[in-house]
Amino acid sequence: MKFELLLARRYLSAQRRHSVLTVCSIVIAVALLTALSTCFSTIRGIFRDASFDEDPYHVLLYDVTEAQCRQVEKMNHIGSCTFVPLENGQGGDARILFDSYIGSLGRYISEMNRSLNRKGSGGYAMNRELISLDLIDDDSRAQAVMTYTVFVIFLMFFALGMRMLIDTAFEVSSKERERQFGVLRSIGATPRQILNIQSFEGILLSMIAVPLGCLTGIGTAYLIFRAVLSTGIASYYLEAEKIPQIVRVHLSPLLIACSAVIGIMWVFFSAYGTGMRNAKRSPVLMITSRAGGVKRVRNHGLSGLLFGWTGRLAARNARREKKRFVITVLALTV
Repeated sequence: MKFELLLARRYLSAQRRHSVLTVCSIVIAVALLTALSTCFSTIRGIFRDASFDEDPYHVLLYDVTEAQCRQVEKMNHIGSCTFVPLENGQGGDARILFDSYIGSLGRYISEMNRSLNRKGSGGYAMNRELISLDLIDDDSRAQAVMTYTVFVIFLMFFALGMRMLIDTAFEVSSKERERQFGVLRSIGATPRQILNIQSFEGILLSMIAVPLGCLTGIGTAYLIFRAVLSTGIASYYLEAEKIPQIVRVHLSPLLIACSAVIGIMWVFFSAYGTGMRNAKRSPVLMITSRAGGVKRVRNHGLSGLLFGWTGRLAARNARREKKRFVITVLALTV
């Protein structure tokens, strides 16, 4: 393992241009996923704070005494219970905030009314939006599962495109070293060692690129947030003095960690797949594959007419490397 790690480190330091290209590809991929995750958590956080500002409770109990409010505060799953006296001084309302999941909300309120000896079902109101965003009851969690499922599907669509981007970077780097891998195989290196070299390269690059990608994604999301906020759209829905407290960036450590894990997985899959392709090839073919073979391709008159000699050269290069060209087009399309 020390041999493979040493070669991986020496190559990354010697071929800085390829290393920077691969690091930039990983940073872009992870940054996009992190930015999307941060935007998603920010939107949910703003909706939650706005809902709390309008109605600062999960459940509002009508016609209760202050003693009953103190009794509610001692119950399980209760974060706070604020007593709001009526203007006539006879009783008041209790604003209840839960601090954890309670299961069935209707059953919980029925048991609460029973313990407070309230007649009938007891009058109450619910802030359904706040309950849903805080994942308090069964219905809110079921809705959250649907919301997060749709978001993950949306995120994976971009993640697949980023996988193509990372795979292209590793493919370009590997093509430049086919002869080196062939020489290593010819002097006794095993296919497993070739695979380990590329895997270690992916690990070393991930240690640098993934944290940078997360930070870049958070910064990008913040810039997008400031750009949207500068349009004044928040003033249409909120009072000016409440905007700084409600409209702010919300970070979700879980979503950021998921973005980082997806990026690491994609890097490992790309490095492993490239290593497997190199490990399976014959050493002789790897040494001679880029030595002296001239591949004639058909001229592209349209590209030459539109872009001159640069267009002809680009078209010929795309013809020679069809697989790389297709992968790049798909990555850019996604």
